[in-house]
Amino acid sequence: MEGDVAGDFHDVVDLHDGRAALVVGDAPGFGPVAAEIADELRAEVRRGFRETDDPVEILERLDERLTRRPELTIATAVCAVVDTNERTVRIANAGHPPVVITDHSGAAMLNGDADPLLGMPARRRLVTRPLAHGGAMHLYTDGLVERRGTPLDESLRELVRLCRDLDGSSAAELARRTTERFGAPADDATVLSVTWAPAAASPAGCSCPDIDDVRPREEIASRA
Repeated sequence: MEGDVAGDFHDVVDLHDGRAALVVGDAPGFGPVAAEIADELRAEVRRGFRETDDPVEILERLDERLTRRPELTIATAVCAVVDTNERTVRIANAGHPPVVITDHSGAAMLNGDADPLLGMPARRRLVTRPLAHGGAMHLYTDGLVERRGTPLDESLRELVRLCRDLDGSSAAELARRTTERFGAPADDATVLSVTWAPAAASPAGCSCPDIDDVRPREEIASRA
């Protein structure tokens, strides 16, 4: 059925040398066209990371890809590159819901004032954030937090509170509990979470990302 096919996409790319890239995006709508755009953008992400590790350059490549389509096409995406050697994450956001990061000091949203949507080329900004051992980062699509009758700002604040309360959990638990807290989404929804293990718990002190992604619709179906 056409309505079962949607435009969410995500990817995790191993950049080697202690670095990993995470991308979550959303091509609006349902059906084959949305799925086709999502596949194109995911493929472009993979090609892009063979040439650069700059999140801004990746989003610019996605802009270019969309502007080559014959019809006006827009989408959203957020791109993050985790460097466990430098203990930093670099993030660029094109019209996507803000990333949530948790650490010992609490939880916060980044890129709350995201740059314009993909397909609307613009000078895109890069945000760099230090990583704390035991911290976590959550990327997601708007289907996770959009609920009829609930203001989006309220849903985002609730998401931040939930991420803060679950700080220290595994990536898999964080993704599942986030989905369970908000209930069945009206739209398709994707959650991509990454946590950083304490140095003492990792071989040779390496803080390796623990990455997990959960598609809520599939989780709900599996429990039915």
